Amino acid sequence: WKAAAQLEINAHLENGTWIPSPLPSGKKAIPCRWVFTKKYNADGSVERLKARLVAKGFSQRPGFDYVETFAPTVRMASIRTVLALAALEDLDLRSVDISHAYINGVLEEEIYMQQPDGFHFGKPGDVLRLVKSLYGLKQAGRVWYLELSNVLKREGFIRLQSDASLFLWRKGDVRIIMPVFTDDITIASPSTAESDRVVAQLSQHFKLRDLGPTSWLLGIEITRDRVNRRISLSQ
Repeated sequence: WKAAAQLEINAHLENGTWIPSPLPSGKKAIPCRWVFTKKYNADGSVERLKARLVAKGFSQRPGFDYVETFAPTVRMASIRTVLALAALEDLDLRSVDISHAYINGVLEEEIYMQQPDGFHFGKPGDVLRLVKSLYGLKQAGRVWYLELSNVLKREGFIRLQSDASLFLWRKGDVRIIMPVFTDDITIASPSTAESDRVVAQLSQHFKLRDLGPTSWLLGIEITRDRVNRRISLSQ
């Protein structure tokens, strides 16, 4: 667990999530805590131990520490539609997981946080001025979504009006569909080469794990019969 916590801290230091700072007069530093979880493989075996530093967002003051909190996730109806198209058109399906997704979002508000248990940064008495988002903050999901949307827009994707978490890239006859559920991204493309290109583009902006061909999606097992162009879902 100590190694897992150190990995989490290293990710924040590399990301530039905070700056040690004295607490200004009139400001309040929100508390934080550690959350420890075990990540399991599909067969029930332990994949890894995970430590996550989270802010206690319930102590944030509306209008001061945050304003908007809305963050969309792709609809299940959209996912079923994408899977149906993948089956009919024999599209390549690829899963990507963005590591520490929420800490990529840039904060607009001035927020201070207490030091995490077991670690201290800066001078004695310093708190942490949050530059980027942190899990647990009220606006964390929203600022991550805005960051991802901006990156995808620069890479040529458009956001569908019917579903704000469904993105489309089109050039000639080539079409790539990308449903996004928080940090879980699925790429439906006409070839493995096109999927590789999109994964390479995303890796230039975010630290990610390429999970390969989609076999699990949001707790649903995906089984493909590419010869007969069928996809079966099992939950």
